[in-house]
Amino acid sequence: MHKILQELRAQMENSEDKCLAAGESGELLFSSQKQGIAPLLDLYQQYPGAAPYICDRVFGKAAVFVAALCGAREIFSFVASRPAIDLAAQLGLVLHCGREVPIITNRTGSGQCPIENSVMEVTTPEQAIPAIRARLAALADGSYKI
Repeated sequence: MHKILQELRAQMENSEDKCLAAGESGELLFSSQKQGIAPLLDLYQQYPGAAPYICDRVFGKAAVFVAALCGAREIFSFVASRPAIDLAAQLGLVLHCGREVPIITNRTGSGQCPIENSVMEVTTPEQAIPAIRARLAALADGSYKI
């Protein structure tokens, strides 16, 4: 694991941060304590293509798509799903994880995370953003039930 990513991991272990990102020379570009996919979407809005190192608490397939658009090359996540690990490899990204799980579960633990589920049939990062945003909107307006 790259030294910059090791430093991000150590920083996250001692903080409430949910997502950290660093630039090429190791400068901290971004930190967030928001939950879910929100931090990565914010990172993408603020630093598209500029964050080669990302550390996050949980990484599913949707997160990998967004990370790719952020310019990620190497990622550490404390928990990552098998679909996320496979996709990262397909996209040429290195995804390190503390624990691999079959799927990312929803917050109630009753099924798959609705955001990861929204991109299961998506094949490109560019297709993922509208799918993720549509699912977030459906969750917000109550038209998608967990």
